[in-house]
Amino acid sequence: MRPEGRHPSPEGPQTPGTSASGGTDGSHGSSTRATPNLRAAALTALATVVPVLLLVLLVRDGLGWDFELATRAPLAADRVRGPRYGGWLGSFGVIGWAMAAAISGFAAGEARSRRGLERGGTARFLLASAALSALLMVDDLFLLHSTVLPGFFGIPKPAVLLALIVVTVAWAATFRRRLLADPDRVILAWALAWYGLALTIDTFGGAIGWGGVREEIAKLVGVLAWLVFHWRVALRSVRQGGA
Repeated sequence: MRPEGRHPSPEGPQTPGTSASGGTDGSHGSSTRATPNLRAAALTALATVVPVLLLVLLVRDGLGWDFELATRAPLAADRVRGPRYGGWLGSFGVIGWAMAAAISGFAAGEARSRRGLERGGTARFLLASAALSALLMVDDLFLLHSTVLPGFFGIPKPAVLLALIVVTVAWAATFRRRLLADPDRVILAWALAWYGLALTIDTFGGAIGWGGVREEIAKLVGVLAWLVFHWRVALRSVRQGGA
């Protein structure tokens, strides 16, 4: 006699890791979009913009530094004839890229040990994210788009920037279902918007009279938001066992 209260599922028996709709839990990204975490997005907006503005006030008004020199890329700063603080704030962007790459790389290794590198899976996504962050870090640190590739290899700066945009778009397109379903997708949009603004200023800033200071501020906000997004993704992956 069948015990009361237990009825066979109309979907039939389910295997572990499989939802009732037949999809795997998280390994290939759900097509159902999670509700955006607007609270986390708002906190990220405050945590990225406010510290940067405070740094601007501290450096420009409190310490009396030349803000343009302080935000210049470390390798572009003249440390012999220029002030010692040259490139100091510019280092924060490089550190942000490096931290995002390290966090995603660690989480990718943890997820791979559990689930492998299945197509569209968490480990593959985190590994691609780590590689993209590392690429942007190398470009920012060694001035690939502004000095090395145009000066030594004759590749125009706009072409290099376009290549970086194409790589980023390819990353987003490859994992679009996962990114669109991510509860922190608003944070990612915030990061890409600021970094896109920085690239726009870098390309057209001279024509509209905007100097490198605005570019560095926009880039720093974008990098901080990028770091927050990948930190939250990696944290969820580790907590959920790579799912």
